[in-house]
Order: sequence, then structure tokens, then C-alpha cells
Amino acid sequence: MSKSVTASAREREISGLETIAEHDNVALRSNPLRSKLYCHIEDIGDEACLSANLDRALEIAGLQLSDENQALVDAFARSLETDPRCTDNEQVLKSSDLAHGVDASVEWVVDLAEDEDEDENEDEDEDEDEARSDLHFVRNWINVEEDAVLCRLGEATLGYSGEDLYGAFVEAREGEEHPVVAGDGCLLRDRDIVAKKAGSVRRAGKRLIVDAVLNIHGDLDFSVGNIDFAGTVRIGGSVPKGFSVRTTGDLEVVGTVSGAVLAVEGDLIVREGIVSQSFLRIEGSIKAVYMHDSDVRAGGDVCVRAEILRSIVRSGGDILAPRGSIIGENVSASGLVEASILGSADEPPTIVIAGASPNFADMIIYSHLELDALDQKIADIESKLGDKVDPVRISALKGPARSHYRGLYKNREKLMHCKVELREELQAVAEALGDRQGSTSCVRVRRTIHRQVQVQIGAGVPTAFKNTTQGKQVI
Repeated sequence: MSKSVTASAREREISGLETIAEHDNVALRSNPLRSKLYCHIEDIGDEACLSANLDRALEIAGLQLSDENQALVDAFARSLETDPRCTDNEQVLKSSDLAHGVDASVEWVVDLAEDEDEDENEDEDEDEDEARSDLHFVRNWINVEEDAVLCRLGEATLGYSGEDLYGAFVEAREGEEHPVVAGDGCLLRDRDIVAKKAGSVRRAGKRLIVDAVLNIHGDLDFSVGNIDFAGTVRIGGSVPKGFSVRTTGDLEVVGTVSGAVLAVEGDLIVREGIVSQSFLRIEGSIKAVYMHDSDVRAGGDVCVRAEILRSIVRSGGDILAPRGSIIGENVSASGLVEASILGSADEPPTIVIAGASPNFADMIIYSHLELDALDQKIADIESKLGDKVDPVRISALKGPARSHYRGLYKNREKLMHCKVELREELQAVAEALGDRQGSTSCVRVRRTIHRQVQVQIGAGVPTAFKNTTQGKQVI
């Protein structure tokens, strides 16, 4: 075994260690299973006290050691007395053969990973998300023939139950025999997963799937009609207005999607743009050059190279346009929203929400729009009431005037009550989101945030930008 391999194995061994007790300069650490004991001494200090400090740390830890393990600890203590030294997480003992099983290895014959490697000459500041949004990094479609081997599974190892350092019985987890399983269009042959038919390979969770492939040469037109296909579809041209495509696999469109309806259970790749009130419902991710005036929902990431303009976009992952713009209407992502520019001085307001699932985002956006409408209605009524917002003053009026102002006052109270209920619903949404927002739930802007942009994280308080702001920002 080479030095580099040995070093990496050592790093893996100590990476998950937790300190269970320490006294003065002696720290005792253990692996998550509590089956191994390590001693860490950074500074020798008083050499005569090393053994005593070790004994005190063991006492604090409260371990329940067998006679055999106690003898190992005593031998380690004697070694410190005869050879006082610093130790870098030196293993003192192993309580038993207690260990979790290791999952079977997977040797891939087909490469299903997206190619996110950056060009050697790329700017060092360009990060992984930017590479993901660049269509040069979109994976190629993987076609296989019938009986082609997709991957080979190794053997899982057994787990060994036993007692930990505290004397508690721990039931070990067995290694998983099938970390990847044969889905539709595949079968398990010995330890190989092979294609049952020729087609396009994709991975859905643990399942490997081989879809039938439908190739359309050129634009979708009346000679082809609408498509409803169980598998992967490739359209060599554009999908024009009035046509629909439904597929259980992936969909690739070489041209544009213009005013069409798409329902895709896999991923969608559009080599040009999505425009003209297109209606998209995609369970996987979306990659396109631009989106204009469309209604788009994706279960995964939405990656756009140029711009998202006057579109409603909902993503169950991230929205990534690090070199482009997001302008007009509203977009939301469960995770990160990134763009070079947000909003425009020449376009309607732009609403951006990060850290909210598509359904939550709908409620948040439309609740705020309704709150704004209620505020406007209440302001109109109050301008008509003038100084008669006090019920006592209204009661002092007579005849039609009293009836008129009383009606205005009651309408105002109803609208105020509606505002309270809406705010309570938004608070419930905020509590429901709770800790679901991860560290990536933010809005990242690389160059400019224009006025009339509203940014919100989860169901929190929106941040409204009334003036243009320049420079990189993370909200």
C-alpha cells in the first residue's frame, strides 16, 4: 500500500473521532460506535503527571472495561511513564470486533455523472454552481444496447455486534448488498446490472432505468402531433405553440420551446430558450439558455445561462443564473437563488424567494400580494372616513351620514381582520419551514440589484430595494 493511500486511511479513521473526556493535557477520544479508544496529548507538560492525568481522564469518561482492555490501558500508562511523549490520536484499545458492515462497492461501466469539471484555463474564481449552469457542462445522453452491463456490484461486509467501551450492547448494521438496484428496463444478472433493452440510461435514486428513446428529427409539427411517450424523447428542432410533450423519461429540445406545454418525469434540456407563455411541469432539473414570459416548475435545479425574464419559476432545488439576470414577476427556490443581476429599472417589480418549497412559495407570494391589496383598500376607506375613524364620532352623526360612515367603518374592520388572518397564516408557514432552510438558503447576487426588487428568505420579512445597489451581495 502506498504512503498516500495509508495516509488517507488514517485520515478517515480519525476524522469522526469525538472527545469523551479530558483532563489537563490528556484528551480521550472515541469513534462514533464507541468501540475504540484513542489518546491525544499535544503538550507533555509535567512529564511526571502524564500517567496521573490519563487515570483522571479515564475516571471522568466512566468506561466499563474488561480485564483484557484494562490491562491494555495499564500498559499504555506505563509506556507514558517510561517514554513521556505527545500522541496524535494514538489508539489505546479496541473494545471488541464491534463494527458496522460496509455497503457493496459499485463499479460503473457507464458514466452517469454530469461532467462538471472545469476547463484548466477557467478563471479560478468561477465556482461549481457557475459550471453547473453552463450548458457546455451538460451531460451527454447515454445510449446502451440490449444486454449491455451498466455496473458491477461488489460484496457487502457483515456487521459485528458487541459491547462498546461503556459495556452497552450495540447491534451492528449490515452492509447493503444492493446500493444500486435494477429498475425498469434493467435486470440483475449475478452481480451485474444489465440493460434488458436498447435505450437511454438514467438514474432515479437507487434505481437504474433504461428508457426507450423517441427521436424526432426537426421541429414538432402536425405531421408528428402531440407526444405522450413512456421513455426519453429527443426533439431535433423546436416545440411550437399549441403542442404538448409528456414523457416518463428525460426530454431534450435542440431548438426553442415556444408557447408549448411540457410534462416531464425526468430532466429537461433546452439548447435554446423557453418563451411565449410556455407551461412546464418538470419533476427533475431544467437547463436552458433563457426563459421569457413562461410558467415553470421543477423538482430539481433550474440552470439558465442568459436570463429569466417576466416568468414565474418554482424550483425544488436551486435557481442558478450566475452569469445572467432575473427580471420581473417572481421566482423561488428551496435552496439558493443566484444571478449576476436582479431586476431592471425598465421592468415591473421582481420578487425573489429562497428557502421555500414551490407550494410554500406560492402561498407566501400571493399572501403578500393580497396584503398589499388589503392595505390599499384600507387606505382608501380611511381617506373617506377622514376624522370619523372613531365609532363614538360616527354614533354622534344623524340620518344617512351615520349609516354611510358606519358601513365604511365596518368594511374597514373586516379588512383589518382579514389582514390579521393572513399574517397568522404566514406565521404558520414560517414555523412549518422551520429548520428546513439549510446553509444554502440564500440569494447571491454578483453585480447589481436594481430598485423594485424584493428579496425574501423563507417566510421571513421581505427586503425591499428602493435604490439600485452595486457589487456582490449575499442575502
